[in-house]
Amino acid sequence: MVSSKDIKSAEELESFIGNVKSVIGEVKKRGMSSEGYSAETAQMAISEAESKNSLGMGMTFGGGFLVGGLAGVAATAWHYRGKIEDMETRMESMESSMKETETELKAESEKRKREQKSADAVAQFDRNLGIDNAFLSHFNRQNPANEL
Repeated sequence: MVSSKDIKSAEELESFIGNVKSVIGEVKKRGMSSEGYSAETAQMAISEAESKNSLGMGMTFGGGFLVGGLAGVAATAWHYRGKIEDMETRMESMESSMKETETELKAESEKRKREQKSADAVAQFDRNLGIDNAFLSHFNRQNPANEL
């Protein structure tokens, strides 16, 4: 680096001065120095730089607006995607719970139907038993001599 260069001899000093002069000449040649410019040339360079800068500023603002909008859309989509996945998980658990409940209700319904059918069969048997008893009682009254 130039600021930390140790110059030990006159030859190194002359070489260093030559390097600095060539850098200064290159700066002037590229128009990076205000030396040698007239006020009109300097003003023209300033206005040209400002016009380029304002065009860049408009494009920069538009680009920033576009990138910000896209980033916002992406962040919103990512956020709501997580919410939707959570809702889907909840819906799946609710569906499985509903299927389980439906299966239990069907099993309970079948059990009740079997119990009702069994109770109806017992009631029918009891009614038939009453008819059989009435028939036998009537038969025995009609035929008292039929003893074995």
